[in-house]
Amino acid sequence: MPPHVFVASTLFVATCAVLVARSSFRWDGRRYFTLLDDAMISMQYARNLAAGHGLVWNAGDTPVEGFSNPLWTLWMWVPHAFGLPDRYASLWVALSGALAVAGCAAVYGAIVARLGGSHARFLVASLVVLCYPLVHWSVLGMEVGLLALGIGFGIHLALRLEERRDRRSLAALATVLGALALVRADGVVPALAVAAVAVHRSPGGTRLRLALVLAGAIAASLAAQTLARLWYFGDPLPNTYYLKLTGVPLGARLLRALRAPNLSALAWLAPFAALAAMNGRRLAESGLAYLAAVVVGQLAYHLYVGGDAWESQPLPNRYLTTALPALVALAAPVACRLVGADPVRSARFFAYLAAWAAALLVVDAAKALAFQSVDPVVGAYSMRRALLIAADLGLAGALLIGLGVIALARRARDAALRTVVGPSGGPAPWAVLAALALVCYSGSYRSTLLPEGIGAGGDRLYALEGLALRRATAPEAVVAAQAIGAVAYFSRRRVADILGKVDPVIAHLRPRTAFHPGHDRWDYVHTLGIYQPDVVLATLVRDLADARALREAHYRRIATGLYVRRDSRAVHDDALLTALGLSPTLTTATP
Repeated sequence: MPPHVFVASTLFVATCAVLVARSSFRWDGRRYFTLLDDAMISMQYARNLAAGHGLVWNAGDTPVEGFSNPLWTLWMWVPHAFGLPDRYASLWVALSGALAVAGCAAVYGAIVARLGGSHARFLVASLVVLCYPLVHWSVLGMEVGLLALGIGFGIHLALRLEERRDRRSLAALATVLGALALVRADGVVPALAVAAVAVHRSPGGTRLRLALVLAGAIAASLAAQTLARLWYFGDPLPNTYYLKLTGVPLGARLLRALRAPNLSALAWLAPFAALAAMNGRRLAESGLAYLAAVVVGQLAYHLYVGGDAWESQPLPNRYLTTALPALVALAAPVACRLVGADPVRSARFFAYLAAWAAALLVVDAAKALAFQSVDPVVGAYSMRRALLIAADLGLAGALLIGLGVIALARRARDAALRTVVGPSGGPAPWAVLAALALVCYSGSYRSTLLPEGIGAGGDRLYALEGLALRRATAPEAVVAAQAIGAVAYFSRRRVADILGKVDPVIAHLRPRTAFHPGHDRWDYVHTLGIYQPDVVLATLVRDLADARALREAHYRRIATGLYVRRDSRAVHDDALLTALGLSPTLTTATP
């Protein structure tokens, strides 16, 4: 194993360990693991399926498809079917996500080698396992790693089909492309992108047959899903589709998508996109077209749906992250070609990257100062964040100065120079890896060093709320919540969804705020009237109408964002507050 691959692998394992450890917590002397809250929604469905209740949100409810990742949800069924305790089931999913990222690294390394970039194979593999957004979304329970792995495997099979043109290769490719739409409903986008390039690059006499086979496989997968939905859920599309897209004009979605990518996301995309563009005509004329088509397709999908729900986080969203391994595979070989025997060109290349990193870090520091009063993570850890930003700036400056020294020593041929530009003028994986990692990973890895990281505190809080509700409420208690995944999973209580992911009535309402996928529709009158919850976890009380609905339904606030129905006998207020770490002194304040 090349040394830089060993270093990258070690960092990858360490990052996975930090993410898993940070999402865990102790309760009653036991260690619990949890995932991102949306992933916990799929976990709730998977556990109910394993328990024999079917694919339902609450046992005994009418089935509603509140998930859009059927294969990943079925994979979550495995630990529950084999009796793994609730507190460990999330660890199984997290390790599965890490393995999916490792598989991505192997597959995209093989793709680059097949395309003639054998010198960059290990560099691409190293950069993929260091791809923090991919690691983040995958290890914390989302299907991003599995989908990226499936896309890479599809590209690999398409390249093999070009070489062999046999039925077995065609059948394998058709199967994988059809399965992408099962991993996640919008997996049809990269599936069509790969299929379109495969048809375009096939000999003229075989194009029609290939198009029919691949399009037929994708269409068959979609048709099977649609028929299964109609039979089981009574609806041709997932409930989340109606919640996130219906009633929102395309213009509003495009406007949000164009505003959504923050500077940290641009730090990921821009340097790699610039390097990828240097492939020139090869992007359309060679096998690189598969990689380019996936990147363009995911970018177009990001624009069409208006981005993801968590665009405020300092990393690319799930849709863009799915294409990051392909973008890395397009960029890394170009970087290797740029870093050759000419020290001046090498130094200039690294200096540009270092300057880009420094500029973004300066802006990030300004953002930290400007928004520390409104950002809870920045506000709580502003000094630590400032120190980490200063360290990043120091690294960028040190790299810039070091590369300037190399440029001044461009005529030297000593061992020190050869270790940077590579022996015999060959590529230097160490140097390219260090430069790209500094530019594109420092900000994201800095987030792992913050105690709360990206969203970790909220995920643990939801799980703790669920355990507290299980302790302080009767088994027949009903809970209404906005973040429902971990609350339902760990409380084992019947949970109503205020924001409508598993409530078709809410999903079909008109948005009440500016477009925010999955978080812009609610109706307290409906939720409180239909479900009559004993406890309401509602930090989203936006106006007087919401407050009036809670008051008229006879709820009293016992803590911020925590309401109990006045006539409920299923809740022990003092026990609930104590379990949540709050003062057991009750307040009867109205909303």
